[in-house]
Amino acid sequence: MEDGLALFGAVDRQLVRRQLERTLASDAFRGSKRSCEFLSHIVERTLNGEPDLLKERLIGVHLYGKNGAYDTGSDSTVRVRANEVRRRLLQYATQLGKDEVLHILLPSGSYVPEFRPTARGAPLEKVPFPKATQPTAPPLHKGWLIGPTVVALLLSALAFRWMLSPDSLFKEFWRPLVLGNHSLVLQVEAAPGVKNGDMIPWRSVRQLLRIHDISYSFGGRAEIVMMGEAPLVSEEQSAQILLGRTAGLSFPAPAVLRYRIQPPAGAPIVLDVVSGRRYKTEGLESGHQESYGLVTRIIARSSRASTLSLSGTDDVAVEAAEELVTDPAALADALRPAGIAAVEKDLQILFEVQHFGQEISKRRIIAVQAYP
Repeated sequence: MEDGLALFGAVDRQLVRRQLERTLASDAFRGSKRSCEFLSHIVERTLNGEPDLLKERLIGVHLYGKNGAYDTGSDSTVRVRANEVRRRLLQYATQLGKDEVLHILLPSGSYVPEFRPTARGAPLEKVPFPKATQPTAPPLHKGWLIGPTVVALLLSALAFRWMLSPDSLFKEFWRPLVLGNHSLVLQVEAAPGVKNGDMIPWRSVRQLLRIHDISYSFGGRAEIVMMGEAPLVSEEQSAQILLGRTAGLSFPAPAVLRYRIQPPAGAPIVLDVVSGRRYKTEGLESGHQESYGLVTRIIARSSRASTLSLSGTDDVAVEAAEELVTDPAALADALRPAGIAAVEKDLQILFEVQHFGQEISKRRIIAVQAYP
């Protein structure tokens, strides 16, 4: 190892480290020690020529002291923190760091940061890391005789692997909502005591903007309204996304849905109508809270529009639901066990989220339910 000089010149490293210090000291990061630790870790690994160590499991081991065999499917600590850092970096780049010559960004689905010069800055001397390449099949030995059946099996395996990749599962999940529709209506639930016409809370604005960006990436357009300001859209008009703690109450869902949001006298609960179990926000001995989120996606039928409802037992659970459906890697981890066939149906994702205040520490998928 040449102390990272194979990837960066000395000037470049000083520039990135100075930018890292300014970013960590900004309002976007100053209030979150864990986000600062995460960003420092991934930047230093990259500067030291170790981007190969920036994998979910390795970050969990080296940064959080987890066992090397821990289950990344049920323990989403790294993914959740990466999403938080990704949002804070975007906030800094767009609102607080407009006069910088360099921005640190974390691409979606990756744990390797990018260092992008702005219009005021000169390009870095060398590219920090190569673009990811698609996996290829192993080379065949000349002495092998592969019959048509073996070739067909190999092609089928590759096709199946592609269908279950994060990008393909992500696109299949969003396809009914953003393709073939004239527009996407985003309806956000007002906070308690907020009347229609009042300003939407910043937390909801951030969530809506990320969903809006997905619609835009598919070539669609989105309109944001407060719930109650306009009637629910018709199938001919558009698709709709409902965002809020009791958003699941706002559309005529099929009677077969297993999980439903219900608003008792206090906070909302998620009810399992089959077992009768009630999921609600509860305090833990560690001082954390345990909340539950529900993602419900209904594909257009003859009597209703395609609908995505992001709801939960508190505001943090709603935000975790939005993070889940806008992060290709996290969404793929949730959907992969159910298979590609489930993604083509009406489906629900029930998950648990542990958090301390607004800081999410863990998300665990409880069930993925598909409906014919």
